[in-house]
Amino acid sequence: MIDLLRQLSAWLPVLLVAGLLISWRGRRAVRVFGIVFTVVIAVPTYAHLVEPRILRLKTEEIWLPGAPDQGADTIRLLVFSDIHHNDRDYSMSLKRIRNKAKGLEFDAVLIAGDLVRSLSPEGIPAAFSSLSDFGKPVYVVLGNHDVGLPGRNLGLQLTGFIQSLPGVSILNDRTEVLNVKGRDIWISGTSEFWQRKIQYPTSEPPDGVPRLILTHNPDVAFDVPASVSSDLVIAGHTHGGQIRIPFLYQRYIPTDHPFDINLHEVSTQGGTRKVWVTSGIGMSGLTMRLFIPPRLDLITLYLPEQSEDVG
Repeated sequence: MIDLLRQLSAWLPVLLVAGLLISWRGRRAVRVFGIVFTVVIAVPTYAHLVEPRILRLKTEEIWLPGAPDQGADTIRLLVFSDIHHNDRDYSMSLKRIRNKAKGLEFDAVLIAGDLVRSLSPEGIPAAFSSLSDFGKPVYVVLGNHDVGLPGRNLGLQLTGFIQSLPGVSILNDRTEVLNVKGRDIWISGTSEFWQRKIQYPTSEPPDGVPRLILTHNPDVAFDVPASVSSDLVIAGHTHGGQIRIPFLYQRYIPTDHPFDINLHEVSTQGGTRKVWVTSGIGMSGLTMRLFIPPRLDLITLYLPEQSEDVG
């Protein structure tokens, strides 16, 4: 089936135009055939072979709690998730992502889990050695596919390899401090939510020092204890529905809470939390993306005023 779709992809523009022309011309039966032809042949071919290879860039500005309207310090983050590397050739390579990032100005890279889909352990070095080539600190957490939910559990192998890369940190229930232009930002990563083993941080950042929680599943925002502050939760997992058919796709997003993509403000036991959900790079289930191409997010964060006691 994949080989057939690959052959049809070369004829995709012709097929699509032909299907649309047939849909609008001729007798009713012919029009119905044209619509079915377009939907059954051209659309799946596009969704499997064309859209998953489009890589877009989204820019966003987010004011963290306490940030002044004017004159706030800023940091810029490159965020993506759900690469879903596999042993076939329908996943996007990190080299392609890194090349897209060339020329962009950012202070750190945050990767919100699901690095693999069906990758063999032997394929990990080739797939992820480029993590150290972004030229900035890289922070990574694992997702459900990485730890075998579903699929093969590669958590230990991924953690071991990523820890060996210079400039790359894997934040399995760990916090690291990123310093940008004299400002500290706490980045607290979580282990995979579906494992139900997250150990949340017990220490709080100083006044004026923001904390970002990097996780895979945005449902974590509702699980974070009230005693743990967060200025922004950054997650992936939803793929934006992956096959984003209006009025249908949200039923298939695998979260307990109504998350989609982009910025959410949700009421939790810890108060209102901001949650940024990136739409992801790769695919799970059907190897198709429709109306939601792979995306990198370039996010400018406006920081709260820093206490004079900090720094």
